[in-house]
Amino acid sequence: MVRFFLLATGLVVVGCASGGFTKVSSNDYPARPADCPIEVLYKMPKMHHEPLGQISAVSAQSYWKGKDLASLLPDMKKAACALGADALVVTHVDEGGTAWTQPTEGKASATAIRYSEVVHFPSEREDRL
Repeated sequence: MVRFFLLATGLVVVGCASGGFTKVSSNDYPARPADCPIEVLYKMPKMHHEPLGQISAVSAQSYWKGKDLASLLPDMKKAACALGADALVVTHVDEGGTAWTQPTEGKASATAIRYSEVVHFPSEREDRL
């Protein structure tokens, strides 16, 4: 149901943060549970993977609290789980700075990726005793 909502609207609204996603993969994977483990990376891994989509989150306006990446990640992880991802690669973080006269919002974006299954081929050489 959550996956259908995400695909139909392209929006994620959970708690005080909101955001969106852009699907980049032509493959569809089953959604994982909303609390699935998602690895958080800051650069693309060397192992084979498939980018599934770009996920973004925007915090509610605030003077100081709730604008950092740690506050935005739970909603981003839920969206990644709904896409069937294994990891998020953080691509941008803007904590909104400090504004004394008006509240600002924090923003973050990441690429949701799914690791490719590694196929191991049997050795062509057989060791004989």
